[in-house]
Amino acid sequence: MEHCPECGHSSTVAYWPSVNDSHFSLRQCLGCQLVFTSPWPSDEELAAAYRSEYYGPESRRFWPILERIVQAFRDQRARQIASLVPPGRALDIGCGRGWTLAALRARGWQVQGVELNAAAARHAQETLGIDVTLGGFDPQQFAPKSFDAVILWHVLEHLRSPRETLAGISRILRPGGVLALAVPNRASFQAAWTREAWFHLDLPRHLWHFSRDDLHRLCTQHGLQIAVERHASWEQNPFGLVQSLLNRVGLPHNLLYDLIRRESARGIVRPWSTHFTSSLLSLLGGTALLPASIAMLLPEQIFQRGATVEMVAIKSA
Repeated sequence: MEHCPECGHSSTVAYWPSVNDSHFSLRQCLGCQLVFTSPWPSDEELAAAYRSEYYGPESRRFWPILERIVQAFRDQRARQIASLVPPGRALDIGCGRGWTLAALRARGWQVQGVELNAAAARHAQETLGIDVTLGGFDPQQFAPKSFDAVILWHVLEHLRSPRETLAGISRILRPGGVLALAVPNRASFQAAWTREAWFHLDLPRHLWHFSRDDLHRLCTQHGLQIAVERHASWEQNPFGLVQSLLNRVGLPHNLLYDLIRRESARGIVRPWSTHFTSSLLSLLGGTALLPASIAMLLPEQIFQRGATVEMVAIKSA
């Protein structure tokens, strides 16, 4: 019986017994109720999963027009944060290429980042001139109550200990400061419909698989009160549903996602040469499915079953 890697509880049960042809599966702890990837990946397995191509050449993952759309979403995120708290100090954990921090800085914020990927950190440092620490998040590197905003956007699921991470964030946030948080939602319609074909599953990089209830419980335990909750993500949900359905019908896993990425950032090398028919079907199917996937944003929000959940939590006094 595998122990829970977070709380150490000895009782865990199969959540999803198998995932594709992978030797990984999902288990749920009967103590803390969190769902985790099993067997727990080693450092070597994770290092292999985060290959140098993860962010693409020169830290550009997508083709130019899509890169502009990605930057627009980062600017929107910064605008939302700035609307909730006056300009101050912001820390982005897993800041990637630094676009969100650059957008906050343009709005009068002092910004810092933490990033594991050297190429992404270098882009933030050298191209955007942002102070970025290369490595993992260590709250002891920052003074208590020293930030007005912390960003943890699609990062918590990658980290070894969600509790330690949120405890550290609570320590460095000032009272009234905000945590902007987003993760895939295992209780979503997409996850229920497509299961192991779900685009946002991403094993073994995703160590944890959260529901909205998990996040509410974890944040409350660390003095963070949820103030804003969104399930309708234009950035993540429509494409995620399209790709999940294409995976579900048996096309090569995440082929459409590879087609919209730059060559050296792809998981499938030369997809048009090796999977011509499947590539064509992915593009045609993706185009046909897109309107319905956009329409799903409304029920996802109404029933709180979005493929990803975005929250803003406020640090209590």
